[in-house]
Amino acid sequence: MLVGVDKVRFKRMVEPGDQLRIKAEVTAVKRGIWKFKCSAAVDEKIVTTAELMCTQKAAD
Repeated sequence: MLVGVDKVRFKRMVEPGDQLRIKAEVTAVKRGIWKFKCSAAVDEKIVTTAELMCTQKAAD
Protein backbone atom coordinates (compact mmCIF):
# COMPACT_ATOMS: atom_id res chain seq x y z
CA MET A 1 0.00 0.00 0.00
CA LEU A 2 1.37 3.41 -0.99
CA VAL A 3 1.69 5.71 2.04
CA GLY A 4 3.71 8.64 0.69
CA VAL A 5 5.40 10.30 -2.27
CA ASP A 6 8.22 12.87 -1.94
CA LYS A 7 10.62 14.77 -4.17
CA VAL A 8 8.63 14.23 -7.38
CA ARG A 9 10.21 15.82 -10.47
CA PHE A 10 8.72 15.73 -13.97
CA LYS A 11 11.51 16.41 -16.47
CA ARG A 12 9.98 15.57 -19.87
CA MET A 13 6.61 14.84 -21.42
CA VAL A 14 5.58 11.23 -22.00
CA GLU A 15 3.32 10.63 -24.97
CA PRO A 16 1.02 7.73 -25.93
CA GLY A 17 3.11 5.01 -27.55
CA ASP A 18 6.30 5.80 -25.57
CA GLN A 19 7.86 2.81 -23.83
CA LEU A 20 8.24 3.77 -20.18
CA ARG A 21 10.90 1.91 -18.17
CA ILE A 22 10.48 2.18 -14.41
CA LYS A 23 13.30 1.53 -11.95
CA ALA A 24 12.90 1.29 -8.15
CA GLU A 25 15.60 0.80 -5.53
CA VAL A 26 14.96 0.14 -1.83
CA THR A 27 16.80 2.81 0.18
CA ALA A 28 15.47 2.17 3.70
CA VAL A 29 13.24 -0.10 5.75
CA LYS A 30 11.94 1.12 9.13
CA ARG A 31 9.00 -0.07 11.24
CA GLY A 32 7.35 -1.89 8.35
CA ILE A 33 7.69 1.01 5.92
CA TRP A 34 9.85 0.63 2.82
CA LYS A 35 11.33 3.70 1.11
CA PHE A 36 12.18 3.53 -2.60
CA LYS A 37 14.14 5.82 -4.91
CA CYS A 38 12.34 5.61 -8.27
CA SER A 39 12.87 6.86 -11.79
CA ALA A 40 11.18 6.43 -15.14
CA ALA A 41 12.85 6.75 -18.54
CA VAL A 42 11.89 6.90 -22.21
CA ASP A 43 14.65 6.10 -24.72
CA GLU A 44 17.12 5.96 -21.78
CA LYS A 45 16.32 9.60 -20.88
CA ILE A 46 14.95 10.20 -17.38
CA VAL A 47 11.42 11.63 -17.54
CA THR A 48 10.53 11.60 -13.83
CA THR A 49 12.02 10.84 -10.42
CA ALA A 50 10.42 10.36 -7.01
CA GLU A 51 10.78 8.81 -3.57
CA LEU A 52 7.95 6.45 -2.61
CA MET A 53 7.02 5.01 0.78
CA CYS A 54 5.03 1.78 0.99
CA THR A 55 3.80 -0.62 3.64
CA GLN A 56 2.30 -4.08 3.53
CA LYS A 57 -1.43 -4.22 4.20
CA ALA A 58 -2.44 -6.76 6.82
CA ALA A 59 -4.28 -9.81 5.48
CA ASP A 60 -8.05 -9.69 6.02
